[in-house]
Amino acid sequence: MRVIDYDFHEIQEYKDSWTPEMTFRIGKTCQDKIDHNIYSNRAWIRLERILQSSQGIAVIKGILDQGRDIVLKVNSISQTIKEYNIARRLKDTPGFIHYLCYFVCNELMENLIQNDNLRRDYICESRGESMGILLMMYYRLESLNKNSKLYNEKSIRLQILLSMFCAYENHGIILQDNHLGNILLKRSSRKHSTYNLYNKVIKIKLNGIEIRICDFEKSIVIHERTNATDKIFIITMYDTLRRLNALDFELESFSNNLEDIFYNILKSLR
Repeated sequence: MRVIDYDFHEIQEYKDSWTPEMTFRIGKTCQDKIDHNIYSNRAWIRLERILQSSQGIAVIKGILDQGRDIVLKVNSISQTIKEYNIARRLKDTPGFIHYLCYFVCNELMENLIQNDNLRRDYICESRGESMGILLMMYYRLESLNKNSKLYNEKSIRLQILLSMFCAYENHGIILQDNHLGNILLKRSSRKHSTYNLYNKVIKIKLNGIEIRICDFEKSIVIHERTNATDKIFIITMYDTLRRLNALDFELESFSNNLEDIFYNILKSLR
């Protein structure tokens, strides 16, 4: 299995020539860290607390070696690989999570989601079900869902709009699970975020906060665009912005041209 590690600093450039044998700040690749002959992973990951757990998925706050705060997402192997690959496709588009790496191992899910077992010194004890585990950076602001005062921040709404449009128009990806808990917030000293859309360069003022959209397991990757896929995207995008009370017109007023729709929303975004 090909496992690629990202640098802990958010990557601005991706090189297809990277191989699992190459090392970065993490040291070895994620998969190399999993040794089923020994239980202790203490020097690598320490689990801290459950952030979310439901239907075979667990999201766990942890600490990596050298004290870095991270988040682990535990899911099926197929969904883990799907999410990782979608994030790679979106690596050059602002507003999306960068996964550090993923690995595959066997573990009992109840071991991961019971608070008492978070105190143990290891993860993946080579028994139980096969699962994939994604590693990502931890953002202290967490999600937009936990920062309701930022709902009315126009910069955040513009970032969501631009990121969703770029994902679909430039990469054929429809993000279908954009509830506010999947829109993470990152403090930023950068002044602007730059998007390339419809042969134009669009700069959005950040006002100290950048978004990081995560959770791609329900996303659709389009290989051939049709009117039907355009419609799915429009409905999904509209629903996301409506949750922020960011639109002042109804879905029925949309035209059939996505570029026209984009500029109409841009003008109407509150």
